[in-house]
Amino acid sequence: MIRLAIDTSTLTLAIALSVDDVVVATRSTWRKRGHSTILAEGVASMLERQALTIRDVEELIIGSGPGSFTGLRVGLAFAKGVAFATGAKLRPVPSFLGRASLLPAGDRVACAIDARRSEVYAAVLHCGEDARFIVESNTWAPDAFAATLDGQEPGALLCGNGFAVYADVMATAKKRHRALPDTWDAPDAAGLLVAARRTDFPAMSVDEVEPMYIRPSEAEIGAMKREASDA
Repeated sequence: MIRLAIDTSTLTLAIALSVDDVVVATRSTWRKRGHSTILAEGVASMLERQALTIRDVEELIIGSGPGSFTGLRVGLAFAKGVAFATGAKLRPVPSFLGRASLLPAGDRVACAIDARRSEVYAAVLHCGEDARFIVESNTWAPDAFAATLDGQEPGALLCGNGFAVYADVMATAKKRHRALPDTWDAPDAAGLLVAARRTDFPAMSVDEVEPMYIRPSEAEIGAMKREASDA
């Protein structure tokens, strides 16, 4: 089985490739603006180095978020286009599971990424190959998520740029828990490949797969304000 995993939920584009459940290539590229110009090129280059083409890919694993609205749309549009053209299966996996799946079983990890508007996308998970959510992904005020972490047993791992962006609010959490290196702030496509081996993330049709936005986009908020103004 040849699987290609893609995560575009942050400004770091993460790609990974596995053959018979062995990860053979990974790539992480930070972009100040979007992924659309480098995603196809990065995938083609990775496959070429393994003497493969996009038509050899049997499953596409897509990080479904939460994260950047634009980034998630770019990654999903690419994955859907490939699946439609080649017949590859499409399997969405929550992006936070990509991080948790590569961490040691028995640990817990709290993920928090800056969602702007003074909010974070955040969750708490059990780690390991069978990673699962303790606190489901949601949009949080930083102080509310910090309070949730205060109620957790100490010693969890902390992952994501939300802990740096809102350092003052997260100060107590950083004392009670353990911060991972900055390299763990980026999504991990190799971890998505680990999570995708499980049966609780079934393949879906192109029409069924949607990103995990959690909150309305700026365009939707603007439309709601206009509707309220016109009422």
